[in-house]
Amino acid sequence: MKNILRILRPCLFGFLGLAASYILLICFPQPLFAYSHTWNNLTLYCDDPIPPQADQVLQDAQRRLGRSPFYANKPHENIFLCNHIWRYRLLFAANENAKGFAYLFAPWNVFLGKADISENVLFRKDGRTPSGPARPLSYFLAHEITHNLTNRFLGPWAQWRLPVWKREGYADYIGKGGDFDFKKNLALFKKGDPLLDPHASGLYLRYQLLVAYLLEKKGLTAPQLLTGSFDQAALEKEIRSLPD
Repeated sequence: MKNILRILRPCLFGFLGLAASYILLICFPQPLFAYSHTWNNLTLYCDDPIPPQADQVLQDAQRRLGRSPFYANKPHENIFLCNHIWRYRLLFAANENAKGFAYLFAPWNVFLGKADISENVLFRKDGRTPSGPARPLSYFLAHEITHNLTNRFLGPWAQWRLPVWKREGYADYIGKGGDFDFKKNLALFKKGDPLLDPHASGLYLRYQLLVAYLLEKKGLTAPQLLTGSFDQAALEKEIRSLPD
């Protein structure tokens, strides 16, 4: 047993050292990025030169974030754009299929994949296909930063335990900046349109519908939404009974 422990101890220490190093990298990845630009309380880091249109993108992201009461004091946020694939794979190790990511243990940083800042576009995983006009780069910035805002409001443990419809629905609600047609999406939901199926479409419209219903139709506040107890199936049944 002593011999086994003698062998395992350095392996365990080595694993813990690697884990600690990675956490430190996620918390402070600035040395990996050659370029940075600050607008108001948002700092954008990129591995390619940052064009002057960055101000417009950051301004639009902040406009969207202004719909959240958790953004009232405008906390400083760091945004890291990974245009080069090795940085993406390194910093997105927890979810290599994501276009954007916010880590629970570093709620002041958000990470995004390849983007064209001058066109306000974030690309899909292939690095060539835009995510579409309904979801510009500024939408993704606001969406991911909203995860950080709710993390700081709730705490990492409560944030991690949030039902996915709350976590992603609220981030999408803020990220869309008021550009959500409740009536149109309600009709699609009632018809069973695949766009309202997150597993089929990859979109969070179904979750956003639930969040918009609670905030806009039921008059709940964002803290009440995030801390309240709601059954998703019961909410969907309630929404389905709404008049067209």
